Amino acid sequence: MRAHLSPLAGLALALLLGACAGSPDTPSAASDAARPALDLSSPEATAEAPQGCRSAVGDALAGKVADEALVERLRRTSGAQRVRVVHPRDIITMDYDSQRLNLHTDDAGVIKSASCG
Repeated sequence: MRAHLSPLAGLALALLLGACAGSPDTPSAASDAARPALDLSSPEATAEAPQGCRSAVGDALAGKVADEALVERLRRTSGAQRVRVVHPRDIITMDYDSQRLNLHTDDAGVIKSASCG
């Protein structure tokens, strides 16, 4: 009798643990691929660009030093309300802010990439 309960108990435990697993909160790669790329080279595309942060503006200036004047210029041209300069090993919050441009730099303050959030 005891031998018959062990497999049943294991199966019940596996089902209970499987039911506790949540679904991923990240969007699928297919939904990312469906989004059109933003081309900032044409005036029409810029005029129709959504309000808020546009990280392509910051990416275009990769290789430049993120000094105060450049950061302010990027804030205005990207549509973001705030800019956060992120250096290597900086501790940052993981909260998402659609109105914030993040400039990822190296130790010398040179922009490597940009992202919104």
